[in-house]
Amino acid sequence: MGKTWQTKYEGIRFEVESQTLSCSYCAMLHVKRDFVVEVTSIKPSDIPADYNQNGFDYIRSHEDRRADVYRRAYNKYLAPVKGRIDGVTLCCRQWAKGQLLTWGLRMVEAFANKYKDYVNAQNALISKEMDPSNFSYDEAGLIDGSNYTYTPGPMPEVAPLPELECPARN
Repeated sequence: MGKTWQTKYEGIRFEVESQTLSCSYCAMLHVKRDFVVEVTSIKPSDIPADYNQNGFDYIRSHEDRRADVYRRAYNKYLAPVKGRIDGVTLCCRQWAKGQLLTWGLRMVEAFANKYKDYVNAQNALISKEMDPSNFSYDEAGLIDGSNYTYTPGPMPEVAPLPELECPARN
């Protein structure tokens, strides 16, 4: 019967099963929980300003762009992680658990960091849309839209991580 270890990173729970088979140590990585992303979006009534229907539609489209950044980043960086590491097995002549766990954590960290970097950068640029100096106004002085609309940029790739290898023999 093997042994099981658990650890967490960014809300993701990992479980590593380890057992000795003849002259090898084998470990299998399991991802027990997916990333959970919660996004709070404002609605036009949360903004203490007067706006016409165009202004209302602009504010709604602004929040839709922000939500789309989270959705796209989740699908590119977070959703694939589980499939890339869940069930990965490593068998070595020496202890495999630590090597496998370190590799899994590095994989999650790399993708989580890309997610955070992209979301933060894009949201900073999208936020400029709501700067009052960028608003356009109708003849009644109501917010009619904005002179600045940001289109989210391309999503950078995650650099390839080192292959999963057995530890060097001492």
